[in-house]
Amino acid sequence: MNESTEKWCLLIRAVSFQQIDKIVPALVQEYPGMKLAILTHAHGRDMAAGYGEVDEVLVYPEVGSFDPAKVPEAVRSRRWDTVVAPVANVSGSGFYNVLRFSLAIPARQHVQINLPGQLSPLTSAGLMATGARNGAFTLLAALAAALLWLPWLIVFSLMALFVPHKREELGPG
Repeated sequence: MNESTEKWCLLIRAVSFQQIDKIVPALVQEYPGMKLAILTHAHGRDMAAGYGEVDEVLVYPEVGSFDPAKVPEAVRSRRWDTVVAPVANVSGSGFYNVLRFSLAIPARQHVQINLPGQLSPLTSAGLMATGARNGAFTLLAALAAALLWLPWLIVFSLMALFVPHKREELGPG
């Protein structure tokens, strides 16, 4: 990569290629003249290389999810202008590891792109705030479920105490 004139965008392929089909043109439009690289697992190499807009395909050598502690040297050693973390929904929920992975890559800017194609800045502080908010919602949901369940527990417990049970009659002998 010629650092003096070329600008590079790294797209982390953490979603289906059907979504990548929509993301690649959006990135080309958003960042005209910027070269595009895709980081994918080995099984996605040929599909990623099939995009005419893609200038380079990098293979993530690990099996399984993208891990911030295992950013490949071929990615870490470069200074990217933009790193893009795609998510398969509007909020980014469920893609925490990919978002953390993208922030572990040196770049001038980090962004996430959601299913409708909206780009938004990605920062460590923003990711931490989102994680805290999601954790608070989870806690509230658990408390609400417990509060809604408690009256039923009391009702059924009282019913067990006060509702007469049918006695089985023992036969002769």
